[in-house]
Amino acid sequence: MKKLFALIISVALVFCIMSISASADDASENITVNDGQTVFIFENGVSSEMQSRFIADYYNLDDNGAETYGLTCTLLGHKLESTNTITITHKVRATSPRCLKEYFTFEACSRCDYTNTTLIHSEYISCC
Repeated sequence: MKKLFALIISVALVFCIMSISASADDASENITVNDGQTVFIFENGVSSEMQSRFIADYYNLDDNGAETYGLTCTLLGHKLESTNTITITHKVRATSPRCLKEYFTFEACSRCDYTNTTLIHSEYISCC
């Protein structure tokens, strides 16, 4: 009886260790979008729509000052999706360190065109 119990516990432990290592491998993968002089690094699982909305917001391509809110967002509030993003802009300065690395939190409503970008941290790095 003790041997059977020890066998069941050891098999369960092996499965737990395997699932933890598999989830750690998935979390380390990031999506990189190279846009000429700026590199955008998104978290794993970010949709392409969310990526394009962040890039447009980063360059202020859609910023005409007006945002359309639907009736649902007006009554119930926004349904926000949030992601962390890193941008690396190359050759910003003439001297070393030349490149600018910025950490952002980006929130976008899935029902309307509301977006909110918050700069968390920025630093100059030597990569070029």
